[in-house]
Amino acid sequence: MNRVARPAGVTLIALLMLATAVVYGLALSPWDPLQDVALMNRVASITTFNRTGIITGVLAVGALLHALAGLGMLFMMAWAWRLTILLTGVGLAIYLVLDFTSGPASLRLALYAAIAFYLNTRAVRDAFLRRRAPDEAHP
Repeated sequence: MNRVARPAGVTLIALLMLATAVVYGLALSPWDPLQDVALMNRVASITTFNRTGIITGVLAVGALLHALAGLGMLFMMAWAWRLTILLTGVGLAIYLVLDFTSGPASLRLALYAAIAFYLNTRAVRDAFLRRRAPDEAHP
């Protein structure tokens, strides 16, 4: 397998994904530094299910996916690029809706938009998606 040098921005995004996983993990504990549980209560208020169970599940899945994305990005795995693009798109959608409905989420929106633009630059996209040798390509 060909090794591709990891762009500095990818390292920064990977560390950000890992930090996000830690923050989601903290939200599951008695400490909630960014009030993500309060945010999730506003989002989950439209359901009739047990909100505590839904919020805990969403935060746990979010923490796991962000941790996987961060580790995969550090190791330059193509699936991690795709997962990070997916998480970024979901984050953009959530914070765009929250920005319009409940209050400003401009910093998070700007961060997710910057990540989306950077990950879709040709150099970064090629670093993740063109790692296979020609003889390893699928027909």
